[in-house]
Amino acid sequence: MKLRLFSALLLAGLLTAAAAFARQPVDELYDKAEYRIAMRDSVKLYTAVYTPKTDAKAPILIFRTPYGCAPYGPGEFPRGFGSGYMRSYIDRGYIVVMQDVRGRFMSEGDFVHVRPAGYGETDETTDSYDTVEWLVKHVPHNNGRVGFAGSSYPGFYAMMGGLCTHPAVKAVSPQAPVTDWF
Repeated sequence: MKLRLFSALLLAGLLTAAAAFARQPVDELYDKAEYRIAMRDSVKLYTAVYTPKTDAKAPILIFRTPYGCAPYGPGEFPRGFGSGYMRSYIDRGYIVVMQDVRGRFMSEGDFVHVRPAGYGETDETTDSYDTVEWLVKHVPHNNGRVGFAGSSYPGFYAMMGGLCTHPAVKAVSPQAPVTDWF
C-alpha cells in the first residue's frame, strides 16, 4: 500500500513538473541564432536555429520551406512554437532549424517550383546535404543525428532531404508532399 501511494505521489510530482515546463515561454527555454549558410555554389540560404538553453546533446530537426521563416530577427520566435506539434519538439529538447529555400524570402538564388533531384549542378538534395554538413559542424551540443520534416510543399523538401545521402540524416517525415508539377 505504501509503495502504491509513493508511486502515485511520485507520478503526480513528475506530471506537475512536466506541465510547468510545458507552460514556460519558448524564449525562456531556447535561444535563436540566424545564419546565412553557403551552399556549394556560394548561394547563401537564410537559416534560423533554435537551440535549448542546456548543455545536453540533442538531435537536429530541419524544416525547409518556400513560405518564409518569419518572424525574422534576433529573439523572435514563431507563435506556433508555444503550442501544437512544434511544442512537442521543444518540450523534448530538439534543436529546431527553419530554412528559407533557395530564392525565397531571405535566401539568395533562383527559386524553381518543385526543383527535382538532378536539376542542374545544385538542387534541393545538394542544398539539404550542404545544410546538414554545416549544421553538424557548427551548431553546439548537437548529437550528430538529423531529421527532416514537413507537410505539403515543405513535405517535398523533407523528401529531398531524405534523398541527400548525408550520413547524419537518420529520420525523414515527408507528410503529404507535393510531387512532380512538370
